[in-house]
Formats: sequence, structure tokens, C-alpha cells
Amino acid sequence: MSSTDTKPLVVGVDGSAGARQAIRWAVRTAALYDAPLLLTHALGVPDHYAGVLPPTPKVVDAVWARGNALLNDAVRYAESLGAGDVRTEIREDSPNAVLLDVARGAQMLVLGAPEHHRLTDIVVLGPLAPQLSAHAPCPVVVVHGDQTDPATAPVVVGVDGSPLSERALALAFEEALRRRAPLTAVHAFSGAFAEAVLAEPIPDWPPLDRLEREILAERLAAWSEKYPSVQVRRELVHQSPGPALIEFSRNAQLVVVGSRGLGGFRGLLLGSTSQKLIYHAACPVMVVRPEKAAD
Repeated sequence: MSSTDTKPLVVGVDGSAGARQAIRWAVRTAALYDAPLLLTHALGVPDHYAGVLPPTPKVVDAVWARGNALLNDAVRYAESLGAGDVRTEIREDSPNAVLLDVARGAQMLVLGAPEHHRLTDIVVLGPLAPQLSAHAPCPVVVVHGDQTDPATAPVVVGVDGSPLSERALALAFEEALRRRAPLTAVHAFSGAFAEAVLAEPIPDWPPLDRLEREILAERLAAWSEKYPSVQVRRELVHQSPGPALIEFSRNAQLVVVGSRGLGGFRGLLLGSTSQKLIYHAACPVMVVRPEKAAD
């Protein structure tokens, strides 16, 4: 299938260093998919309103000029990295609205890592990446790191036995195959949580370990059969999923994780694993939503 017939990789462009890293990752990934790049910039003209007064034509013209300049610079950068089919999109609406709309026809949506880590920044400035990962109809990739990790680094996927983690597994195996990389499947669980579920103390870890290992092996069996060339490593860790996957991200080229759609402040308060990774992973993170959310 030619890139003309393939859904594009949409990249959010805003002139930041994070956006350039997103372009760099997307160029490499688009080549693996033989897919076009769609560099997208949202002007956010409504954000320039002062009370009930619209922005003046001079302000609108300046915003458009800056946006076109950012896109032109992004195109030159992508082409300097070897990108072939590069397309652009620029709209007046807010970034959330524009990127959510463009994502409807995308293979994936690629964003630079958030630059705000403090709680006050997240609440006041609006968490674009977490909100999009919670609502976009396609996988969302948040790019961390300098993209110099060796191609032999593994793709890491979080596995918890849910239908959502099955979708994460499907995409993780596909990414590992395309990248000719090994796959590390991580199942993280807490003994304290298991005790609460069972309403009784756990006298010995090993029996529970064996049970969890059997569950992990069962979840991976069908996928290993479908992707026999992908080398799989199983990791069972006594830790909460967020911190565990952040640790594994330090030596990975990509982490794939599911999201149940708790975006913004609610997801932050509930300790969403995907949001922890969006802010603190050391490598790109692919966030996968439930199947029905992509329809």
C-alpha cells in the first residue's frame, strides 16, 4: 500500500523543542509504516479574545503569519531528516479541538512531551497531551528522550489481563515487528492490593508469583503464535504499574500502555498509569484507548 492510501501520522507542531522531537520520532516511524506525515498547527485564535471583543485583524494576521512560519520550519526540518510525503494543516481553533478532529483520520497522533510537571502547571495551563490521550480516536504517542536509543532497545508493554491491555499487546507486537525489536511484557502488581482483594493476608509470595506468571504467559501465548519472529521477555514485578513502567522506559525505545479515558485533573488524582508515563517516562509512550473509543 502506498503512502497515498495510508492514514497519516499526525504531528502537533507548536515551535517547541518537544515538537521537534515529535517530528523526529514521527519521521522514523512514518518510514516504517510507509505513511505520510501530517504536520498540524492550531492557531488558537479564540484564545486571543479579550472578554467579548474579538481579536483585531492585525492580531489575526500576526497569528496566521507566525503559524505558517512554524509549519514551514517544521516541514524543512522533517525533510532534512529524510521525510518523503509531508503534508500540512493549519486551523484557527484551539489545539485540543483541532488535533482531536484531525486524529479521526490518523494512524496515530504524535505529540511532544509536556514541559510542565508541577501540579499547579497541570491544573492552570491545561494538560494537552493527557486530554488528547484520553479522548483521541487513535493511539497517541507522547515523545520523550533525544531519540538516540539503539534500534535494539525493546518495545515495552504493560499487561494487566484486561481487554484494554489486549489492545495494547496487539499494537506493541506490531510495533516490535516493524522495528525488528524485542518485546518486554511487564505485569506489575502489588501484594498489598492482592491482600485487599482477597480480604486476607498472603503468607508467602512465591505461590502468588506462580499464578501471576501463568496468567501472563497465557495472555502472551496467542500473540507469540501470531508474531513468531518477535522475541518476548516476560517481567513480573511487585510494584505499582506506573513506577514500574517508568523504570522500564529508561532502557526502552517505546512503551505501550492502555488508557481508560480519565483525562485532566480527574485522571491525575486517580493515579492514572498512562498519565504518569506521559509526564515521567524516559522514552516515547504510546497510549491506547478502548476499541469502542476509536470507532
